[in-house]
Amino acid sequence: MCTRCVIRSLAPLHVHTMLLCSQDRTTCRMPLLLLIVFSLLTSSAPTSAGNNTIRLQLAGGAIVHLERSLATKYSMVLRIAAEDIGNTEKAIPIPLIDSNRFRLVSKYMEHRVVPVDLQTLVDMLNIADYLDIGAMMDHLVDVIAKVVVNDFDRFPTRSVSSVLVRMASLTARGAGGSYVSDGVIAALTRRLAMLYFQNQCSVHQLITHECLCKGIWGHLSADWFTHIFSTTSLQVLNLDHNSVEAITGGAFSRFNNLTHISLGYNQIHLIEMDAFDGLSSLQHLVLFRNQLSLIRAGTFDVLTSLVNLDLNRNQIQSIERGAFSDLSSLTTLHLGGNKLRSVTKGVLSGLSSLTELWLYSNQIQSNDEGAFAGLRSLSKLLLLSNQIQAIRKGMFDGLPLLETLCLYRNQIRTIEKGAFVGLSQMTRLGLSFNQIETIERGVFDGLPSLTTLQLANNSIVAFELGAFDDLPSLATLVLKGNPICRRSLTGAKRAISVMLGMFQRDLFAGIPSHVTVRC
Repeated sequence: MCTRCVIRSLAPLHVHTMLLCSQDRTTCRMPLLLLIVFSLLTSSAPTSAGNNTIRLQLAGGAIVHLERSLATKYSMVLRIAAEDIGNTEKAIPIPLIDSNRFRLVSKYMEHRVVPVDLQTLVDMLNIADYLDIGAMMDHLVDVIAKVVVNDFDRFPTRSVSSVLVRMASLTARGAGGSYVSDGVIAALTRRLAMLYFQNQCSVHQLITHECLCKGIWGHLSADWFTHIFSTTSLQVLNLDHNSVEAITGGAFSRFNNLTHISLGYNQIHLIEMDAFDGLSSLQHLVLFRNQLSLIRAGTFDVLTSLVNLDLNRNQIQSIERGAFSDLSSLTTLHLGGNKLRSVTKGVLSGLSSLTELWLYSNQIQSNDEGAFAGLRSLSKLLLLSNQIQAIRKGMFDGLPLLETLCLYRNQIRTIEKGAFVGLSQMTRLGLSFNQIETIERGVFDGLPSLTTLQLANNSIVAFELGAFDDLPSLATLVLKGNPICRRSLTGAKRAISVMLGMFQRDLFAGIPSHVTVRC
């Protein structure tokens, strides 16, 4: 694709009016109105001695000659009026190019000479953009990027948007005051990001995990790694604590043997669908503390060997159904610290090997019945610090191997009878820091293996007789911070009980004698 073409993924900020173009450079539309694009490359004029040069009229009326072969070599496209087409004797007016600027272009075309100072380079880029000299533009983008990246301290904030604005400002002084197109600025910004990465991360630094906290920014792409000749031995790639904003398609295609990628503490808001292509050996993917808001189905499909996926502390509000459906090897999924409001049925389908699911510190108010169905290997489910108000029957269906369920710091007032039926392997149930007032008989049915029940810091004032009869394995009941503790312990009895760390049996009728009650 030509440099002028708009690279949409790299130019979300519309710095100038967008220039639309096709794959063919000669079909790009010029930004000036009432002018026609005419390519000298396609000229059918005879090549007699008189037609070996093209006459150009510059700003101020000066007439210069340009070798037709040079124009052809660089696919030079000139703006001429319709009546000038085919008229080889008439000078073609290019009123926004003066003699000095034309001299820069001529030197480049004849000897590939480029200036050394940044402002002249930018001026040349504007001229090349105005005349649509594609090869010259591509080369100048490379040269300018190398000059700028060596003095990158001038960019106090390093992000795609800030660099786009700075590049737009830098290139605004164009030929006759015209602007360089958004596509050119986007290409320049992309090249800057690549060169900055390559300057900061040598092959040795990548191998020794020394690319942390380097200020790396931009949209991570396969181009970033072109300075690495052999990537077959690299197994761990750690780019934590940088400012990467997106992962583009095929970004890691050169690293077929990667087993661990860590991109925690970046600013990633977009992962393209084929970003992880070729990573069939990847086992650990860490995207902790980024800016992802949506997990799309298909994003992780190729990661068939993945065992750990860390998406903690993003901004995730939605997960499409089937987003993890091909991750049959995944054992740990971290989704804590996001903005999920519910767990819908089908979102977690396909995770047949999952043993740990972290959903703490979201905004979950409810889960679909059967939302966890299919997680037949799950042993730990963490739902603490959410907004769940009631535990409904069927909420935890399909979890035959669950051992630990943590529901701390929710807003639970109600637990339906039979809500935990089917959780025959569960040994620890955490319900502390909720708003439970009473415990009815039947609430804890179906928990024959439960050894520890944590109900601290609720509002419990009473237990229904027999509320704990169906918990044959219960060994520890934690009730500290409840009104029932304060009412039952007074005077000397309170002091003795606190010292012993347990209650006298007669204070809690209905609690089996073998259970240690802690207050």
